Amino acid sequence: AAGGGGGGAGSAWNRTGVTWEDKDVSKWASAELQQRVGGAAASLAADERLPRALLGCGLEARVCKVESCEGTATVTSSRGVLRHAFDYSFEAEWEVKPLPGGAEGGAEEGAADAADTVYSGRLKYSDVTAAESADVSTTYKKRPSELVAPRVTDALAELKAAVAEAVRGFEAQLRTKSI
Repeated sequence: AAGGGGGGAGSAWNRTGVTWEDKDVSKWASAELQQRVGGAAASLAADERLPRALLGCGLEARVCKVESCEGTATVTSSRGVLRHAFDYSFEAEWEVKPLPGGAEGGAEEGAADAADTVYSGRLKYSDVTAAESADVSTTYKKRPSELVAPRVTDALAELKAAVAEAVRGFEAQLRTKSI
């Protein structure tokens, strides 16, 4: 390959890569992003200081389904340099559920059934242009009680970190694409 700054970045007709060229990879990117985010999961270790009824048990958080994944992804070649860009929005259904184990007791009012409850809702991501740049909002199908909300919130924070890691993986895979 010939050319400067990363030579040969262009297509067959633009072997030197000196002419500006743009390739839409949105179809591939949408499927790849959905697949990676759809596999996001995290766990929160048990907190032995808390009884199981207050979710002292370990928690598993996972994305159940990715919906309405919309956006664009492109690979651009200009003066022999490849650039990769994406801008997506998506919604992910999530669930947090208790894992078996943990200390018994703690049947405080409102927490008695917490250890058997699956918490769920949606994470709405907008303006996803990099793993750390997304705007994220969280909704619940049913809000957890004040007694268990901190543990559910911590599990969701771990899940959001797993989604960010999935987006980083997507971005790395996008960077392997060429014109």
